[in-house]
Parts: sequence; C-alpha cells; structure tokens
Amino acid sequence: MPDSSDAWRIQAIGDGIDELRVYRADQSGRHYLARGVTAGLGELEGVGIDNLQLVALPHYIRVEGEDTEYRIVAENLGPARPGWEREPNHEPELATELTAGVALRGNLYHSNRPDWYRFYLPGENGVRIELTPPEQGSIRPTLYWGDDDIARGGSIDQDDGAMVLTGRLPAGEYYLAMTNRDSAGTYAVSYDLASPWGEVAGHALSTSREHAMSLPGDGVVNLPHSELGQEYQWFRLPEGEAPRTVTVARLGDNRLARAPFEIIDVQGQALERESVDSDRDRAEVERVEVPAGGPWYLRTTSARLGSIELEVTDPLLSERHAREQDWQDDIEATLEVQGEKLAAWHGQAQRLDSVLRVTNGGEQRHELPLAAHASQAGWRVEGLDGSMALAPGESRELPLTWTLPPGLADDQPVMLFVQAGSAVVTARLSTTASSTGGSGVSDEMREALFGRVDLAWAGLGAHFVDPDSGEPLEQEWQRRVDGLGYLIDGLSSAGSYLMFQGEPGETLPPLRLAGEGGEIQALVINQRSGHAPVERWREIEVSVGDSPDSLEPLTTLLLEAFDGEQVFLLDTPVEAKYLGIRPLLFWGSVSRRADTGIGQLRVLGEPSAELAEQRLDLLEGVRGGHWIYSDPERGALHEFNHAAREQVLPSERNMQHGIRHDGNPTSMVFGFHQQRAAKLERLVWQDDPEWEGLPVEHVRVYTATESPVGPWERQAAWRMERDDELRDELILEEPVWARYLRLEIREPDVDAEQRSPRWRRPAAIAAFEAAPLGSSESILGYWGQDAQEGPFEQVLAEAALPAEWMMRPVHRKILGS
Repeated sequence: MPDSSDAWRIQAIGDGIDELRVYRADQSGRHYLARGVTAGLGELEGVGIDNLQLVALPHYIRVEGEDTEYRIVAENLGPARPGWEREPNHEPELATELTAGVALRGNLYHSNRPDWYRFYLPGENGVRIELTPPEQGSIRPTLYWGDDDIARGGSIDQDDGAMVLTGRLPAGEYYLAMTNRDSAGTYAVSYDLASPWGEVAGHALSTSREHAMSLPGDGVVNLPHSELGQEYQWFRLPEGEAPRTVTVARLGDNRLARAPFEIIDVQGQALERESVDSDRDRAEVERVEVPAGGPWYLRTTSARLGSIELEVTDPLLSERHAREQDWQDDIEATLEVQGEKLAAWHGQAQRLDSVLRVTNGGEQRHELPLAAHASQAGWRVEGLDGSMALAPGESRELPLTWTLPPGLADDQPVMLFVQAGSAVVTARLSTTASSTGGSGVSDEMREALFGRVDLAWAGLGAHFVDPDSGEPLEQEWQRRVDGLGYLIDGLSSAGSYLMFQGEPGETLPPLRLAGEGGEIQALVINQRSGHAPVERWREIEVSVGDSPDSLEPLTTLLLEAFDGEQVFLLDTPVEAKYLGIRPLLFWGSVSRRADTGIGQLRVLGEPSAELAEQRLDLLEGVRGGHWIYSDPERGALHEFNHAAREQVLPSERNMQHGIRHDGNPTSMVFGFHQQRAAKLERLVWQDDPEWEGLPVEHVRVYTATESPVGPWERQAAWRMERDDELRDELILEEPVWARYLRLEIREPDVDAEQRSPRWRRPAAIAAFEAAPLGSSESILGYWGQDAQEGPFEQVLAEAALPAEWMMRPVHRKILGS
C-alpha cells in the first residue's frame, strides 16, 4: 500500500464466507488489524471492514468459509470520510477521536472487538452524549474516565430510542467503548459540551457527590438505564432557611424493584426516614425531616430490576419550579462576543470582550441570579455580579471580559456559558493557529512571581520531618507515603511522583522550609504525574507555623485534575518555617490500596535574610546543574558532579586512578537549571588528595548563551594556585552571562621517563552567579514551569524598551484566579 490517510473498504463477497481478517506485515511479522464476520453490515455487500486506514507496508487478507466461490474487493474511499469511525479502533490506543458537536457513524464488525472512541475535557463541564442504536443488531456502551468505568449501559437496538447521557464531568480523557454479544450494523455516537446548571434532558450521570445534579422541578427521577454510572446516583436538594418535610415515593411493581435512597450531608451522615401510609399502587412512600441550611443530597442506587424511579415532593422544589417558570416566561438574554476565533497553542492567556443583554418582558420585577462558566479550566471573567434586578420592561447590558488560559488546543471548541435566572446563553468559539481574534495578554499573576524563591525546594534545603522528633525523613514514611522527595525535588514527571495511601483528611509529615523559612506569597501545585485523574487530589488544606507541632490552617486549595501548574496567591503573605499538607478530597472514588497524590509543590516567597544573601553552587545536581559532554569522550569524567542517576557514575576505582595522559586538551561542558542563562561571578576547583595523578595547572574558561556546542566566548585563562585544602577559586573580572560553561583542561607536563602518566580529575567543580538568591535575579528563582527563560531574557526585554519607559517605575497588578 502507498502511504496515505485514505480510507479503505475491504470485503469478501460470496455465499459461504464466515470471516475476513486483515493483517499488516513488517520486519517483526504479521500484525492483526481488523476482521468482519457478518455480511451486509452498513454499506458492505459481503463480509469485511469499512473505513480502514492502511499504512505503507504489505498487507494480508485472510478469508474463512466453506464450499463457495468468492471475490475480494479492496476499494479506496479517498481521504478520511467525514462522519465515520476509523478502523482499526479495537483498542483504547487506537480509539477514534470524537469532535464536540459532531456525530460519527460506525459498525461493530465483531463481538469480541469493541469499537473505541475518545474525547478530552479541558475542564470540568456539562456533557451530553447521544447514542443512536443500529438498524441491525444492538450495542452496549461503556464510558471510561482514565482507567475507571463511570457508565455502563444495557443493550439498545432499533426498537429503542436514542440513549442520551448527561452530567457534569471533571477534566480528563474519556473513552467510550461499544460492545455486544454479536456484530451490529450502523450506529451513531456524539458528544457535546452543555450547560453546567439546571435540569438537563436525558439519563443523569450524577456519579459522585461533587458532581451531583439538581433535582428536576417536578421531582421525578426516572432512570430506566440505572446500571449506568457507579454504585450511586447523586442529586442535590434545594437549600432553605427553615426546616421542612420531604417525601419520597419509591415506585416499582414490587418491593425488590423499588430503588432505595438516602438523604445525606457532606459528611455522609444520613437523615432518618419514616414510612408513610399511601393508597398509591406500585409505591412505597417515606418522609424525611430536612434541617435548614445544607447542602443536602439524595443518594440512590438501582433496584433488583436495574431501574430507578422516584418521585420527590419538596416545598422548595415547587417554589423553585414556579420561580423558574416566571423567569422563562419573562426573561430573554443574549451573549455577543467580539471576535469568534482564538489563537491555538498560544503561550499566554487570551482575553475576549463580550456583552450580556438581559430583558424583562414581563409585568413584574425580577431578581435574577447570575453565573458564568467556560469550558477550559483556568478561565476568569470580569464584570459579572452575583445577581441583577430588572423592573418590568427594563433591559440592561453588562460588558464582560473573559480571560482564557494559555495553550488552547486547535481541535477543541471554547464554550462560554452565562446564566441569568433560568436563561442560559452560550457562545462557541474556534481556535486557529493564524487567528487574530482574542488579544494575547501577559499572565500578570504569574509574571509578578518571577524571581521569587521556592521555599519548598529540596535543592535549597527544604525537607520533610518526623512530626514527633523533627528529624529529616526519607522518601517513605510509615508505609503510607512514598516518594516524598519527588514532591519537592524541583522536577515534575510521570515517572517520579508522590504516592499517598492514606484516606482523605490524613496529613503528610510537616515540611521544613528552606533556610529559616520566610514570607510565603503564593502556592503552586502541578498535577503532572503518573496518577490517573481519579487518583489526583482535588482539595487540600495548607497549614503553616514555626514548629512541626504548631501548624495552623492557612487556606484550602481547590485543584483541577489536568497536568500543569495551578497558581494560588495568598491574600496576605505569611511568615513561616514549616508547612503542612492535608488532602481533603480526591477527584474520584479510589480503593484503600490505591495511590493518590499530586506531582509537585512550590511555596513561593521571600526567604529569610541568611538564605536570601546566599550565592549557591549552580552545578550541584540537586539544583539542576548537569554535565553535558566531554571532548574527547572520557568515561571517567561522566557525571562527576553527581548531577544525574547514580548508575552512570564512574566507579570509585576509576575516579581515583585519574585520566590517562595523551597530550591533548580535554573540554568539559556543563549546563544549569532548566538550561537557563546565569550571570556567573566565580568558579571553584576542588581536588581530592587521595586521588592519583598530576594536578591540573591550566584551564581555559569559555561560555555560551546559545547552545552547548557554541559559539563560545573565551572568558579567562585559569592558572591553578591551590590552598592547603587543594582548592582554587577564579573570580571573573566582570560577571558574564552563561547558559553553558566549557572548561578546557590543558594536561600537565610529565617527565619523559614517567610510565603511564595520568592527570588528576577534579573532585568537584562549582559555579556561582553574581546575584544572591533573594535578589529576584537568580536562575534558581521561579521563572515558570520548565521554563528556559529567566533573568537573562528579562534583561534583554528591558533593554529593548524605549528609554522613557525605563525612567519610570513599573507597577504590577496581581489578578485573582
């Protein structure tokens, strides 16, 4: 096959064909792609597969049958057919991508090979999933969030109507699998973003308390497909200022068919229920006295027959329903957005201006609650109050300014929602790489923190301590917490992260901040880790104090589940030496044996005076210093500064023996934290008297700001004059910017009669920058997640400003999140 993205239809046409399989062949053998077992599915005439994507390799077709003549037809359908699945998609890794608002058709060619679809939610959103049953056969859907199934449906066929699933789901990656006992003809599947408020038609996916949906205005909960979802379905009751009586009728043909329920609070404590005599057929009625306040939740699960049918009578529901009906009759709203496109993958936040128009066309005054939502996590809106009062016939306009996060994807729409009373208005925006809509703005909140010191960084001395003894802890603590060091090592990856096996409410050991602590101004959490979305922390309590046993709660942080940094500014900075972390809530239900956690913690602020004045060694591995290469390649010089994994360090024996003398200079090249450019002031060379070899006497010093292969600028000729501790220091005439440091070692002269001469490798090399740690100009300060840019780029940017700008102070305004 030629290499293309075309779709193919491959089928075997004949009366006795049982099965057709397609394989791809490469150097490692044949690999199964897809198979069909039923003739005439969808647009097929025979047995085969439609919409199959093939790559530029040989392919084999295997046909199974008996006593028949047949013909094989391979038809190129052209570029990807819009509106159809792509085969093969029988594994999650091969899932067909769903686009919001666009329906796809598919065929289930084999019962043992499910069709997989995938979509991604960039934030917590209301979602509507619609499944249209096939004309031939039936399908059974299952919805997964990461590795956890959150919706399992029964079979639907042509006698059933479309199955609609609605709910408010957290951010993350979702997979939808279509299976059944037999193959099935053409079905359709779609998903779209929906309003996060109010009642939504369809089967509720209220699978957790955090995502409970409001009860319908008529109080009827009818879920014929109640096997959807996890163990429970959750609904939120209205909150009132006075106690009230709520009655719930459980409907069903017999007692076993009637769904049980509870009304509970946020701690999971259930209110008492009392049976009520009723003349209704097929019903059991119970009464619950609900106290004032809230929130209160109705929790229910499927009965023996797999259905939920409840009727809730609540005076507050009736009042809400009547009020919303008045709003529906009288209130009209529109949302006009200026500019309908945003830049995709833009590195900064983007702003959009819009106008909300609300009109009261009725004859009574209305007090309307207002709310807003955007589909991407990290959004903000300015100009929207909590409510609006409108007199009869009055119309008002509210200018709203939306701030959307950096990195908007080019394959996902941006949805804006505004609620005025019961009216919900929306705007669907697209993203494009060449867009001029949505003005790019700097993230003032993040920029205001540039240069601040991470007081929770192990590279600066932060460490976890035993809460009883105050002694430093290792990676593991009480067999419940593993990977403590990864939380504060200054890195964040999917391979090394905190693994917490405690329950919500249990605390991590206290964290001793670097130095003597300091003034905390902001907290930064990065969720990037190997944890599935449901295993990530959603809510944490942060406490501070001057000792491990005097920690007091400071704030509670609500976290999103997506990878990347989430910044939380403190309203008032606080001084502290110790910090405590207590997870209060996870993003999903996990077993007691499951690991949960976050990827990285930063505590940004101003360090204590002693730490603030320090100039630390930039080549220390714990601070991001790293050996890059030596020229010529010399194994004994690999990673001598302990910057990387221990297994690549030379053996102690090789280190002691020194480097074989060959008469040629040797260069060693180093980089600093996140490949940032530092303003170097001095270098230190340290020998070990126990190591063999002639001491190095001459070293040339070069620096580069572009790449580890140059261009290089010569800075000094360093002639070693060691002190009694075999240590020498080079102070540069002027501090110099360096992203990479190259030391060219001239081998010491040897006696012609000396056998196998060697020169002594250094035990340590250190590099110190001119700016102290607390100056806001150190590369060891905070400059963004994984950012190569730092003080060097800031100086270049300031140099490019007009002279009159440089003469007046710059005041930064910090925006709330």
